Amino acid sequence: MDKPDSYHRHEALHMSAFLAECVESQIVDNLFIQSDQACLELATQANQILAELYQLIGKTELNV
Repeated sequence: MDKPDSYHRHEALHMSAFLAECVESQIVDNLFIQSDQACLELATQANQILAELYQLIGKTELNV
């Protein structure tokens, strides 16, 4: 396996932000999801986890 570099970090940062935005706009904001409390809680949790991942990646230093 290759060692991670700044490209890999940038790509992970970008994709975690992109996916969090997609989950929010396409799943959390969906009318069916909004109408079902259990689905809404889980979808919101998925969105929050992706946002937390984005923050963690942003703070993580590369050790290469």
